[in-house]
Amino acid sequence: MQRANNNVKKTTAEIDRIIRNASFSMEVEGFHIPSAQKEDWRKVLLGELDSQVLMNQYIEKAHRYGVESYDAQ
Repeated sequence: MQRANNNVKKTTAEIDRIIRNASFSMEVEGFHIPSAQKEDWRKVLLGELDSQVLMNQYIEKAHRYGVESYDAQ
């Protein structure tokens, strides 16, 4: 699988369109996308936040929720 070239600068309009399309696709599937998460996406697209760092944060949070849910049973 080829990774996208993140060195190419995107315009504000392109970033807005990407975020709208991604959030729409997820919302159609029944997910709610918080504004903070959309801002994280924007930071990744602007090169202000590394996508792998963001993914690791999501995974860590998912593990925490999974453990909390399991412990509650």
